[in-house]
Amino acid sequence: MKTKKSLIYLFLIITFISCKKDFKTNNEIKNIDFDNKTALTSYKNFKNYALSSLNEGKQKSLNAASTFTNPSSDFTILENVFYESNTKDYSFVEFQIEYKTKNGLLPNKSNDATDKARIDATIDRLLIKKNKKSGIIDYELVSYIPDKEALNSKILLTNNKHNDLSSSFNGHVYHKNIGGETMYLELIENGVVTKKLYKVKNNNGLKVQSSTIKLNQQWDCLYEYCIEGYIYDTGCFCHECFGECTPIVSEYPGVSVENGIFTFDSNQSFYDAFMSLDNAVDQHNANFYDSKTNLTDEQVENIELQTNFDEFKPLRDFEINFGFASLRQKIENEENLWMENYTLNPATDPDMLYTEPDDVMRTFFNQNESVKIAGIYRSTPTDNEMQTHVTGPDGSNCKTHRRYSVFSDLYDNDTKRAKFVASFNGYYLGLPLKRIVARTKNYKKKSNGNWKKFATICRSKIFGQNVNGNCSGPEAFFTPFKAEKRVKSYKRSAVEIAGNSNFIKKGEMLGEHFVGSNGSIIYFTKSFTW
Repeated sequence: MKTKKSLIYLFLIITFISCKKDFKTNNEIKNIDFDNKTALTSYKNFKNYALSSLNEGKQKSLNAASTFTNPSSDFTILENVFYESNTKDYSFVEFQIEYKTKNGLLPNKSNDATDKARIDATIDRLLIKKNKKSGIIDYELVSYIPDKEALNSKILLTNNKHNDLSSSFNGHVYHKNIGGETMYLELIENGVVTKKLYKVKNNNGLKVQSSTIKLNQQWDCLYEYCIEGYIYDTGCFCHECFGECTPIVSEYPGVSVENGIFTFDSNQSFYDAFMSLDNAVDQHNANFYDSKTNLTDEQVENIELQTNFDEFKPLRDFEINFGFASLRQKIENEENLWMENYTLNPATDPDMLYTEPDDVMRTFFNQNESVKIAGIYRSTPTDNEMQTHVTGPDGSNCKTHRRYSVFSDLYDNDTKRAKFVASFNGYYLGLPLKRIVARTKNYKKKSNGNWKKFATICRSKIFGQNVNGNCSGPEAFFTPFKAEKRVKSYKRSAVEIAGNSNFIKKGEMLGEHFVGSNGSIIYFTKSFTW
């Protein structure tokens, strides 16, 4: 950040944290006009990163770049044919695209002449939208599909753009995420969205805002849609509609579990879910600890035992709600075993074995370290993820990812230890974001000589410089400073839109950690080196 007036960046979060918390974005970045050049650059950076992630073998599960390698979703951007629009909350830029294989809603195999005419008349676009409040950038594939009557009218379909439809347009607007997966379908009457249909993740049907819309029965096709009395699917054929649809309401819209992997329809749904959970964890811990500031650590510990306090209850409830086996659960179980020793061995510490440092984010990864965002599979960043630029002004190498984890010496009569963890991630999870995280975590010897986590006064932060792809143009980047507080694990993180400064040089960032109360205080700093 260039100034200390930087706003909290709303992750992650996707990332990721509330406006009053850890995420921030630069005022200059957040408030500039989001024009066609800025939008196109953000998409190209995103695409290049997704392809490089695939080529370097970073993904641990599935093809992360399927959007850009699958012929059925491959398209050419007509960079000089674009449409810009704004609302109070969003900036939009649309680029007309041409699919190598037509990929709209209507079936390509239809023999109906009218269907073929509608296919030919459909306008396909890449929609790039920026949330003005959070700075999150999303990419969608949008198709404007005229109804049968509109084919005979004089309306120019190209005059329509997102959130600004012609009053003479009747038909549908079909929204897919950048991974080519259906998000929702809008029914348009006289330029007004009258109904929205959403895919139901568990039965290949649709959820709708009105129970009057028909719902198709399950067929062998992957996706099917009930429109104008018929089901139009993406690769099979048409069927008659039947059955009624009941609205489905979710506390986390755009979030589901598919084949054991958390799936987020868009960058924004990922970010919103992270922010909601991160706030819930902070509030849950604050409600318990903040009212006990006048007590000693030992007195608070006794109350924890009496009340069976669980610092991760919001995360546990979230996992139970979705029936999901998370990476967080796996690490928690392994950490409990790791603490059942007389010494805490850094070489076998789960915080070093698994590179994602954030417990909330670990909740979104499955135990194979996979998550799916906007149709693209991602895994936790690896320590080897880096880009080297030897042509920098001073010949330095730069990295897009770096972390450290360091233990303090034993203190308080050799009964306590603190662990300091910090991480820098450029292009976090392939999203147009960069993130830094600092954590201070506390351990205490049990009566049998083994260890447990315990709450004490602590704090963490990171500050320093990040640079561009030429290892130059340093910009200040830091976590927001907040006073120490009593918790078992104290976290500070910051995220901003990834521009050109997504790399760090050796020693250009510094982590600062503070831990201890009752007269035992440790202050620790460490720079990012390699």
